[in-house]
Amino acid sequence: MVNIRFLEGGEELLEQVGPLWKRLNEHHQNISTHFSQQIHQVTFAQRKEHWLQETKSGQLRIDLIQTEDSNKFIGYCVTICNQTHGEIESIFVDDTYRKMGFGHLLMKRALDWLDRQSVKTKRVSVAVGNEQVFQFYEQFGFLPRAIVLEQISKENFN
Repeated sequence: MVNIRFLEGGEELLEQVGPLWKRLNEHHQNISTHFSQQIHQVTFAQRKEHWLQETKSGQLRIDLIQTEDSNKFIGYCVTICNQTHGEIESIFVDDTYRKMGFGHLLMKRALDWLDRQSVKTKRVSVAVGNEQVFQFYEQFGFLPRAIVLEQISKENFN
C-alpha cells in the first residue's frame, strides 16, 4: 500500500499541477479523434491563465496527492465554482497509481467542497475519445447531457 498525503489549496499550488497536467494533455492528444493538433498547441501556461480568469468570478480549489516516501506528486484535481455552478476542471492520477482509489478520493474531496459551496449544478467535461471514463464519473452521479460539436479549422480539414 502506498502512503499518501493530500495538499489542498488554491492558485499557490498551480505550479505543482503543471507536470501532471502535461501528461494528461499528452493523453488527450493521443486519444483525440479530430482535435489532436489543437490539444497539442495548448500550453500549461494557457490552461493556468484560463483557470485564473475563471476564478475572478468564483473560487478555485486544488487537491494534490503526494507520496509520503518520495514526496512525488501522483495526482491532482482542479475544481472551480461560482455561486451556482461547479466544475471538475481537470483530474489526473499517474498510471502507476491508478485502480488504487486515488481518483475516487480526489473526486470525493472536490464534490464535498462543491457541496459546501452550495452550487446548484456540477459538471465535468470529457474529451471525445476518452469515453472509457464515463463509468468512473457515473459512480458520482455524472451522466452525459449534451454533445458539443466544434468546427475543425479549414487548414486541418481534408
